[in-house]
Amino acid sequence: MIVLRITVDGRSWNVEKSAPRVLLGTAADADVREDGVGWRLAEAVLHHHGTEVLLDRPNEGTQLRLRVGDGVRLGRARVNLVGLLPLPETESSPAAPPPLFGDYE
Repeated sequence: MIVLRITVDGRSWNVEKSAPRVLLGTAADADVREDGVGWRLAEAVLHHHGTEVLLDRPNEGTQLRLRVGDGVRLGRARVNLVGLLPLPETESSPAAPPPLFGDYE
């Protein structure tokens, strides 16, 4: 599970997604959709990757690695990774690392 804190113009909220991939943007299929913050159709794609998250910005061709406590500005939004829980195990997956949570102020 990926746990994010999104802050736009002083308003903050948490988003929890239990998926290996989370799409942020204004596209109809976005997992986190926020109009009016300067996001484009596929602003960022987050990929659960062990003890970190890979953040792809398809519109810019960039990729970042985020650990718990890291954040990035996307348009007018500040997106912080505040928690990372292991994905559910399948029969073919190895044992998952322990949950990670960081302080957020």
